[in-house]
Amino acid sequence: MAIQLVIALWPLLLLLVLGGSIWMGIYIYQNKAVLSWLQIGLRIGGALVLFVLSFLYLMRIGQFVAAAYGVSVARKNMRARAESFFDTAEENLVTVELFDRELWTKVTAMANDFGFLKIDRQKKEL
Repeated sequence: MAIQLVIALWPLLLLLVLGGSIWMGIYIYQNKAVLSWLQIGLRIGGALVLFVLSFLYLMRIGQFVAAAYGVSVARKNMRARAESFFDTAEENLVTVELFDRELWTKVTAMANDFGFLKIDRQKKEL
């Protein structure tokens, strides 16, 4: 759970990119007489690209990387259990993430636990 939390919160370190972008804006403003238009453009473009990438990571990738790690740990733990009902390599095994009810409306929420559902389409059983 600690590793999953670190992975999910990794974007907080990317906030340094935001600080760097602000610093770059101040630097460009203070040195605009010395810098060429090409240098200014490259610095603004680089800061903008880093800012957009960090935002995309935060909103699109970070929580899914953490969830994928949690699911892989759950699969590994299930393989180690002798009393397991099914094998984690089965195709009809669906991963389920369990959330606290108060986290349902949050944009970024961490699952508390992972479970697996086995779907038998031929027997129409869950």
